[in-house]
Amino acid sequence: MLANRERLVGNSLLWFVAAIWGGSYVLMKMVTNAKMPAGMINGWRGLVAAGFIALLFPKKLRHMSSHSVKVGLIGGVITYVAFQFGTIGLYYTTPANNAFLTATYVAMVPFLAWLNHQRPRKQDFSSVVIAIIGMVILTNLARTGFVLRLGDLLVLVSAFFYALQIVYYASTATTVSPWVMVFWVSLVQGLGGVVYSLLFERQAWPRIEWQAALPPLLAVALLVTLMTQLLQIYAQRLTNATAAGMIMMTESLFSSLFSVLLGFDHLTWSLVIGGGLLLLANLISQFDFSRLTH
Repeated sequence: MLANRERLVGNSLLWFVAAIWGGSYVLMKMVTNAKMPAGMINGWRGLVAAGFIALLFPKKLRHMSSHSVKVGLIGGVITYVAFQFGTIGLYYTTPANNAFLTATYVAMVPFLAWLNHQRPRKQDFSSVVIAIIGMVILTNLARTGFVLRLGDLLVLVSAFFYALQIVYYASTATTVSPWVMVFWVSLVQGLGGVVYSLLFERQAWPRIEWQAALPPLLAVALLVTLMTQLLQIYAQRLTNATAAGMIMMTESLFSSLFSVLLGFDHLTWSLVIGGGLLLLANLISQFDFSRLTH
């Protein structure tokens, strides 16, 4: 009973994380519309989150072990690559498309978890197939053909690293303090973003509209980079990687809703049917079919 209750708590927290992630695509679009380049976005959001933890919890950082540093650095590199590719891809696609293509990590998590000795259930494969069909309908691939643009390819690379992050968090969540983990993940993201911006984006700095960029960027740093990562790491102590991936995949549904409501996209049958199939895939993954046999 306790295990089921813990799983329910973990899954509920992940649903909340998915909702925040979905809303963050609109915030990110506001920042990119203010002409802030991708590297600087990731630099700011990472350093703000790391600085916040360092100011409020210095004792946790002073007493961290070498194991914590190693785990945090690896997690930071994985997360930085996912964020960087995803942010660059956002320039060349809409928030809804970005979110739904990112959600393809749901098809990758079970297989990466399998490599980590977590054998998927039969229903996991069924839910992945349904999710992929939902993606095909959503992106109109049946009508336009399988042609991926630059932004879409970048987002797919990002999706792979998000899948890798979920599996990595599942295997390390109980070995490191969430605050320490998020500190290193945020610091690596911030420093990586700053270096990238110094090398490749300096010509874009004069065009940044700082007054328009900073409010949504601060919200992203505290809500997404800091809060949702803390919740995700804690929640993944209570559930498995495949379940986590299926739940967080619904960020795309929340993103589409926010994107339509705020005028970035129009509500279409592709969004309704494709999104419905993605939700169905998630429900199949979460349902315990073994109870039907008893």
